Amino acid sequence: MKRLLSHHKLHSGFQIVLLLICLLTGGCIRNEFNIKIELPPAVSSTYRVAYYASSPKRGLMVEAAVAVAAGKGELKCATKNPTVVYLYADRYTVPSCVIFAERGDDIVLKGDDADPLDWTIEGNKTNKLLTEWRLANKDILKTAISRNDAGAEGIHRSLNAKIAEFVEAHADSPAALIILGTYFDSSIDAKEFKRLLELLDKEELTDKYSDLINRQDMLTATQLTSTYGKGESPLKDIIVKSYIRNIDTLRLKSGGTPTLMYFWSRSDEKRRVDIDSLRRIAAWRGDSARIIIADFCLDSDSTAWVYPVQSDSLKHTLRAWAPRGFADPDLMAMGVASTPWWIVAGADGKIVYAGADGKTALRLLRPLKK
Repeated sequence: MKRLLSHHKLHSGFQIVLLLICLLTGGCIRNEFNIKIELPPAVSSTYRVAYYASSPKRGLMVEAAVAVAAGKGELKCATKNPTVVYLYADRYTVPSCVIFAERGDDIVLKGDDADPLDWTIEGNKTNKLLTEWRLANKDILKTAISRNDAGAEGIHRSLNAKIAEFVEAHADSPAALIILGTYFDSSIDAKEFKRLLELLDKEELTDKYSDLINRQDMLTATQLTSTYGKGESPLKDIIVKSYIRNIDTLRLKSGGTPTLMYFWSRSDEKRRVDIDSLRRIAAWRGDSARIIIADFCLDSDSTAWVYPVQSDSLKHTLRAWAPRGFADPDLMAMGVASTPWWIVAGADGKIVYAGADGKTALRLLRPLKK
């Protein structure tokens, strides 16, 4: 699955306010849509949402929160083009609920409990289809959302199969594009993802709803189309925010040195085990000129990065922070699809391995040592 969707870092507050004002004040139909949540009075909770607010000339990723008190919640959102709203429950990095919205829509979410997986979405035909698919597959979806580790491959294969059935049956609906882009795990079956995407291309969905796919959230698409991921082109050097130097350059192309990159979030169950593996590989490597080792924290909160870096005693590696998470353009280009995620690149800068399996990454790295 997309196994995605971490927090999205916004531009400066002034830029956001200016863009939203522009979106809200143009034309007869206001460039906004409204989301209402109606639950039993006993439910009080807060849910994270993320969506792409855009006009034909500009756009940005917006992250917000909708508070539900005594079963009622409401959020006003700005956009001119159709968009997808991702709603997250608890600390999951994969949305429990996806909502299709166009300007002028009044979206109503209803349920009998606090779990968005059980809710219905009213407001347009696309949301009806999204609801039907989610409710029909909520058991496997719930398991897949909570299991993003490499050992859950069987679950994600089963979910991929359910997604394929839906896309084939509803290839003329934007709901198919949304579900494919949100939940399909292309790291398991990139060919099937490509086939399904081409099926939607024939229906001209990808052109008509370009904002639904040319976004940070379409991680599976970047993983598929990136020539980096195919090992055909060398990675480019990237500028990173590092713990020691503040700003550093990771020389992936010009350094002429094999590279190991590890991408993590503080909530990853096996992060400590992975850090121990990095510590051992750094000791085996010796001189950093033989292999470059870098780890990236993808949490948007700086404290989620700084505290582990200070306490895990990993030395002589590049400790980097990517606060935009999966929305970071460099990470998108490399096809980083989840955490944990590993990338091994040769001295020529071409990817040797990219995926969630740390053991495979370290096995393929060892022969590359200078």
